[in-house]
Amino acid sequence: PLRFADDDAARVGELLRELGVDVELATTLDRDSQAIFTEITGTTRAPTRAGVLAAHAALVERMKRARASGGGGIEYMIYYSGHGDVGPDGKGYLTLAGGDKLSRHDLFVELLGGSPADHNHIIVDACKSEEFVLSRGGEWKPDRTEVDYSRDVQDYLDRRHLGHFPNTGVVLASSADQQTHEWERYRGGIFTHELLSGLRGGADVNGDGDIEYSELGAFVSAANSGVADPRARLRVSVRPPRDNERLPLLSHDDALRNERVLLFTQGDAHRYALEDRRGVRLADVRRSGEQPGYLRLPPGELFVYRDPPAGDAGAGRQLEGRIAAGQGRVILAQDLHFQETSRAARGALDQAFRDGLFAVPYGVGYYSGYTGRTGLLPVQQPGWDVKVWREEGGELVEVTDARSNLQAAPEGPAPADQCYGDGCDEALEDWDDDEEWEDWVWRPERFWGALSVGVIFAPARPQETIRLTNDEQKITAADTQPWGGPVRGFDIAWQTFSIHRKKYPVFVGYFHSGYTRGAASFSPRELGGSPEVGEATSMTYGAIPLYLGGNLYLF
Repeated sequence: PLRFADDDAARVGELLRELGVDVELATTLDRDSQAIFTEITGTTRAPTRAGVLAAHAALVERMKRARASGGGGIEYMIYYSGHGDVGPDGKGYLTLAGGDKLSRHDLFVELLGGSPADHNHIIVDACKSEEFVLSRGGEWKPDRTEVDYSRDVQDYLDRRHLGHFPNTGVVLASSADQQTHEWERYRGGIFTHELLSGLRGGADVNGDGDIEYSELGAFVSAANSGVADPRARLRVSVRPPRDNERLPLLSHDDALRNERVLLFTQGDAHRYALEDRRGVRLADVRRSGEQPGYLRLPPGELFVYRDPPAGDAGAGRQLEGRIAAGQGRVILAQDLHFQETSRAARGALDQAFRDGLFAVPYGVGYYSGYTGRTGLLPVQQPGWDVKVWREEGGELVEVTDARSNLQAAPEGPAPADQCYGDGCDEALEDWDDDEEWEDWVWRPERFWGALSVGVIFAPARPQETIRLTNDEQKITAADTQPWGGPVRGFDIAWQTFSIHRKKYPVFVGYFHSGYTRGAASFSPRELGGSPEVGEATSMTYGAIPLYLGGNLYLF
């Protein structure tokens, strides 16, 4: 039996709620899990078929209300961790509590068929998971290589069931021996931990905040590539929605501007693990160092574990760093104070996991090879143009460039929150989050554009006619009648600028144009006289100005 399927569900639910997702959990937490996941204890539904369908019905009702209220796009994610098997009819099913089963009919008719969402995501961490969404037969051969396996599953899904659901994506995982593997170090399934590690940002290869199917598939593939023991090696099939193959499973774009982030700079090729104060393993990453990276951090005190570089005297032992509960939004991994710790592996399979999982670096190179092999649509070009700043004296001062492993740290002693060891707790009690960390900002270094459109009004209505005084009389726009009513014309301008180290642009380039129009009537030189031959009696004009220039702001 699986010991940690309830923990898997709780951890997935925690991450989704952290991002503001409406979650229904159908699981029974054991005593150990109740002590860890206290906030959800007593709030879950029974993991029976009736409980699953009731949770689905509740979410469908909330999705319909959101649709009626005119909200944005609606997405529906179905996650399962547990046992899968095949019945005498050759059809796969997922086991539920009380001897219940969730059949493929339930999946395609009850769940997907009744979903009002714009897109659906199905994630299954179960032995024989592919049998749940496929039907076993002569054309299905499970013993394939990773690439053949993934492509076969995608093709089969398209030809059969999911061909009717182009708005649905699927991620399936099982091992070569058709079993689901758990690890006590993770207190959960191997795949679910890799899934959560990727969704927290570890899989984001281009830094846009979106975790796409291809990124998650490549991340999980890299995490398992180093596992030599065939009993422990996972096979994962990724099939994004056919109507939008770049649709992300999760998006951190808005959250990263306001929430805590552990930021890795370019060149940082360490292996990291993240745990919270409860001892729950939140994420693992093995970085290639080809580009920057990040992990989204939950509230509270956290611990970061880093493996020493290969060949280091401390190889085989981990280093531990601490992130204080109040430490602010952007936390640089290279700034943490690490101290040696030791954790022993137990058993052959445990050692296979310890040596092989997250042993292969994940980055642009691995991702490109993965998408090339599997035929998945790759993400857009990497956009890691990220710097970290903090406010000093009313200006933003560069702290580090995430594209480089060189740091330009602010002068002065290290902040107290980077302390570790005896005496640190007392020091942190006096530390003021607002004073030290509130002004750290993660800013994309990009150019911005602004478009302005305005209407030109006549400041005062001019006289009805203009009296001629000589042959070279000067007449301005203010002397003429407006285009219509008080409107003399309109104005349009486009300007572009970049904000780097300051809160305001130093240089603004612009293009300025528009259209003005007016008319004037003239009276003769002599009062009461008549116009002479060749003398003007009226005038109309139209003007289209064109300006190209810039403004420089020195202070």
